[in-house]
Amino acid sequence: MAFDNKSIRPILENEELSIKDKVNQLQTLHHEIVNGLMDEKDEAIQRAEKAEKAAESAKAEKEAAEKSLTDYKAQQTQKDTHAAKEAKFRELLKSAGVLDKYADRVVRLSGEDIDKLELDEKGEVKDAKKHADSLKADWSDFVGTTTTTGAKVDNPPTSYAGTSPEDFKKMSLDDRIKLKNSNPELYQQLRAK
Repeated sequence: MAFDNKSIRPILENEELSIKDKVNQLQTLHHEIVNGLMDEKDEAIQRAEKAEKAAESAKAEKEAAEKSLTDYKAQQTQKDTHAAKEAKFRELLKSAGVLDKYADRVVRLSGEDIDKLELDEKGEVKDAKKHADSLKADWSDFVGTTTTTGAKVDNPPTSYAGTSPEDFKKMSLDDRIKLKNSNPELYQQLRAK
């Protein structure tokens, strides 16, 4: 309802009403309109407060989601960096001579050392030689040493190649038997001469 000509005219044109009654009806109409507007205003304020709370809640949720995403990215970056450092650490272990069968154990025990490694822009370990020497010293029990020794032969083979007929005549019976067993063709040639 509005306070306009359409709502006022019927009251004013009613001849059965006294002026006092007309004023009372106009006041009543005015109060109804004002009360209606006040109710609308209160409802609008409540809707605005609800919308503001919803906006604040949405903002808080957005900030929490952004923080969660940032934390997740940081964790993934940290995992990737640790994996790269671990791979380089394994290379250092290999260059230090740590045996492959011990590499996993050494990596598990060296978490702090792996995290301390610094990688350059190319992904290589800074001061790699220094780290490898340090690893060789720290993990010396796991460093393999390889030495090559010839096979031990109780009875080394005797080479009779190049034996002359004169040498054949000077040979002992045992040497002649060995020559016959090892190289029968040569034995026959030397014997025939």
